[in-house]
Amino acid sequence: MVGDKKIVMAGVALQSPGGMTSVVRCYRKFGLFERHDVVYLETYRNPGLLSQLRVFVPAVWKLLAMLLGREVALLHVHTASYGSFGRKSILCAFARAFSVPYIVHVHCGEFLDFYQQRRGKLSGYLIEQTLNHARLVLVLSEGWKHRFSDVFPRAQVEVLTNPVEPVQGMCEVSATTRYILFLGRLRQKKGVYDLVRAFARIRSEFPDVSLVLAGDGELDEVGQLAAELGVADAVRLTGWVEDDAKQRLLSGAEVLALPSYFEGLPISILEAMAAGVPVIASRVGSIPEALEDGRCGVLFQPGDVDALADGLKSLLENSCFASMLSSLGLERVNQHYAVKPVIHRLEKVYRECAIK
Repeated sequence: MVGDKKIVMAGVALQSPGGMTSVVRCYRKFGLFERHDVVYLETYRNPGLLSQLRVFVPAVWKLLAMLLGREVALLHVHTASYGSFGRKSILCAFARAFSVPYIVHVHCGEFLDFYQQRRGKLSGYLIEQTLNHARLVLVLSEGWKHRFSDVFPRAQVEVLTNPVEPVQGMCEVSATTRYILFLGRLRQKKGVYDLVRAFARIRSEFPDVSLVLAGDGELDEVGQLAAELGVADAVRLTGWVEDDAKQRLLSGAEVLALPSYFEGLPISILEAMAAGVPVIASRVGSIPEALEDGRCGVLFQPGDVDALADGLKSLLENSCFASMLSSLGLERVNQHYAVKPVIHRLEKVYRECAIK
């Protein structure tokens, strides 16, 4: 990067599920690590204090050794909130101590709430220090940039959207197979219980449509709710899916639903748009910007089960409307979230941050 120095990137283990790792794997797949001599440090792999320490402590020692050896041109940390940010703030503090520039890349839709709960306290001060001293804070949309700049006026905030890979080819799917698809962790914050309730409300009108929930998390609890609502026979719990299995599910989906209460810029909606699948999602995080405030998908307020049910119904019964959203979504993702332009933008950021 600069002479023999390297870029150190830090984040969750790359084999872990989730949108953040999907982004980093995309960077690696499209050559960023090779072109810029990126060293990746895993800071988290599994829950549990001992498990976390076994991963994080070696990462700290590795970074410290590289800093002592003057091997680091730039540190780039990918962070969510809570424990994720705590770990990354420690790495950033080491970088500051050695006068090494660092980038804080925020992926979590809860981050500003996380900060506001700590504002005026020591933990809030540490968040401010970490962001204010960063060479750059990267966020996922223009709306986020404005909000972050208002809350952290001393921070240098810029936008880097998430990239989505182009769809190489669509799988053939039976015309009799109709389903609504959810991709992500099955938990309350993702709105999956709202989705099951909304599906139950429209089930009698669309007896040929099922609900496919592809993700890890609270499978037993979600399955129990489906049984209580009398739709267990039409709800399929697949567990977490990746790569070809995920693409097959996207290829056959009528709709992708993401009724989250908090989001950054979810990879699942970008993947659906790239696959030509219409999206219904909650109005949170960077989702409204990605869907052009409803032009490229259906938006509703998080927690509004009636609006979610109505939106699903409109997409399932109106093929022309669904087709229009598919076309507009595909156009949108190709114009604003294609891999190469996003990576070129990050490479420009690296050059500017490392030489200042």
